[in-house]
Amino acid sequence: MADISVIIPVYRQWDGLSRLLYALDAQTLSQSRYKIVVVANELPPKGFDVAGTAQNARMIVCLAPGSYAARNAGIEATTTPFVAFTDADCLPAADWLECLLVRLTKAPKNLCAGRIDIDTPAHETLWAAYDIIRGIPQKHYVSHGYGACANLGVARSVLVAVGGFDATRFSGGDAAFCRKAGQAGFGISYADDVRVLHPARTTAREVITKARRVRGGQIRAGTVSQRMFWMLASCVPPLRQTWRFFRKKAPIGRKAKALLVLYALWGVTFWETVKLVGGAYAERQ
Repeated sequence: MADISVIIPVYRQWDGLSRLLYALDAQTLSQSRYKIVVVANELPPKGFDVAGTAQNARMIVCLAPGSYAARNAGIEATTTPFVAFTDADCLPAADWLECLLVRLTKAPKNLCAGRIDIDTPAHETLWAAYDIIRGIPQKHYVSHGYGACANLGVARSVLVAVGGFDATRFSGGDAAFCRKAGQAGFGISYADDVRVLHPARTTAREVITKARRVRGGQIRAGTVSQRMFWMLASCVPPLRQTWRFFRKKAPIGRKAKALLVLYALWGVTFWETVKLVGGAYAERQ
């Protein structure tokens, strides 16, 4: 029996998925010790064969909208003692699963959030500069009690006790799940040696869509006080994030581009908040 299952939700990211599956097929961990479950969150392209790319991969379909609904379907389709989550556009290091399994085995009552590096594109656009500077600061997230599902491992016993992800969310479900686990008495730790690479978003559409999706998760889920906080926060300039960008070790030109996008997104998220309060649907992508 395998020790760990990798669950990958996929929605409109089929091109990147092949690269991920090749990386998973080449893991240093013996293939007898892990399984891969791709959860199609839409009807998959005709002829797409995950087993032909990674020997121990299979695909299931979950048409309930949202990556957290898809992850729950993946959890239900597996029986291994441990589960790893990553995203279809990520690229794990060759020893990702081996390092993650060591961590989880030593501390099964702790969620393990691994390092997420941003892959710098050959041509750095204005939008890519923002995504690189912003990054996915997993160590910072862990200090606040949660980790991003782009690189997260958990024991099945924790999933059973906590009850999986909030399937109604399109964003923020990983933080909600980790905090729920914390309230149930489980810990979370950061692992610098458990590494995945995430591509930088390079276009206005990609960056704006993510900003809208995140704001939708903040406004449409959580407690009333949390929702009110984010509604009010929409009216306030992003000064804290401005300071964090200034403190980054990066070329001044990249910082300037990132700050320009940051304040453009402030306007985007303010208008998104207005629309959501008015009854608009939350962004899913």
